[in-house]
Amino acid sequence: MDSTKDPTPVPVSPESPAENAGETPDLNWVQWRLRRHLTELLRLSAPAMATRLGILALGFVDTVMVSRYATAELAWLSLANRSVISFLLVVAIGLLMGVIVCTASAYGRGDEAECGRVWRRSMPYALWIGGIMLLLSLPAHFWMRLLAADPVIAAQSADLVIILGLGLPAHLIFFCCTGFLEGIRKPIIPMLALIGANGVNVFLNYGLIYGHYGFPEMGAAGSAITSTSVRWVLAFMLLAYLWYAPAMQRFGLRRPHGLSWRDWAISAPSAMPRRSASGPRWGLFPGLW
Repeated sequence: MDSTKDPTPVPVSPESPAENAGETPDLNWVQWRLRRHLTELLRLSAPAMATRLGILALGFVDTVMVSRYATAELAWLSLANRSVISFLLVVAIGLLMGVIVCTASAYGRGDEAECGRVWRRSMPYALWIGGIMLLLSLPAHFWMRLLAADPVIAAQSADLVIILGLGLPAHLIFFCCTGFLEGIRKPIIPMLALIGANGVNVFLNYGLIYGHYGFPEMGAAGSAITSTSVRWVLAFMLLAYLWYAPAMQRFGLRRPHGLSWRDWAISAPSAMPRRSASGPRWGLFPGLW
């Protein structure tokens, strides 16, 4: 009998069992890994899905409340939202999709300082893009004359586009902050902000659309003012959390980023052409109807 041979079987590595040649992964290890990954997936995805549903709920409430006020004003609001505003938002968000990717990548490497740099260089980028989109929304009367055959609908919708355009920079600030928080595994914060924003949205819509609580009766214009106001409320809520929350201090969000405009090109991901190309679909289809 060879005394140098170790009769003890070689254990399977808990991290990479496939690297142990000839070894069969232990069933308990597989179950443990699946359970761990599924738990983590649900912990991250459930609040993220709730955040997206919260954004959809804002538009749903606007549609329901304006439709109960006047169907003609619902047509004006829908055309304004589904043509110029949606087009500008889709293109702008496509240019900022790199925020969550770069943040999550840095967080996965354990580089918290880089996470903070991603957010700091993305905020001026978002403000510049938001400012450009705001400027593009100002000649709304020209755009709506191209999209709407009825001059009355074109004029009324254009006024709403201008009001909604004032909230575009805020929407992009909120998107950047949400992408950062989801990238560092804190998706619950944007979800809670959306819950509060939906309450504010219902309250202001009820007051400004129908003329309650001492507000003037404004119809679709009141809904547009509410949407813009809620977007700025969301932006300031997340900015306040990132700036003042003790848990955010380790990311160095208050330090200067020290990067040039050329370095910010990393925030324009490969998804940008796809997002930009989908913009005409959102902008032109409502005009055809």
